[in-house]
Amino acid sequence: MHLTQLEYERPISLKDACKYLGDVTGKRPALATVWRWCAKGCRGVRLESVCIGGRRYVTIPAIERFINRSNQPAEPPAPRAETLSKTEAAYRAMRKAQIDAAIKRLDEMLGPKRRKPMPR
Repeated sequence: MHLTQLEYERPISLKDACKYLGDVTGKRPALATVWRWCAKGCRGVRLESVCIGGRRYVTIPAIERFINRSNQPAEPPAPRAETLSKTEAAYRAMRKAQIDAAIKRLDEMLGPKRRKPMPR
């Protein structure tokens, strides 16, 4: 929350925010819960707050925005591009070579007809 918003929105303490939420929902959240919403957030959404004189304050519109945002359906994560770092690509290539060498040695020891092919 920006200090300029305090010009339009009245700050309330976290304790008063707990009371407000208790009046709205019928069940008052713990003070630690509201503090955690400010510090860490919930479902990727943080409760806007401001620290004045060592105390944390929120506003009623900020609480309403937090509730609205946290209740919106989450956007599906973007598909992860399959990009490998050079070290990871080199490791995979080395590992594939090791597996192929082990299969070759196994074929030499048992013969190709006695071994079932490995699924890939």
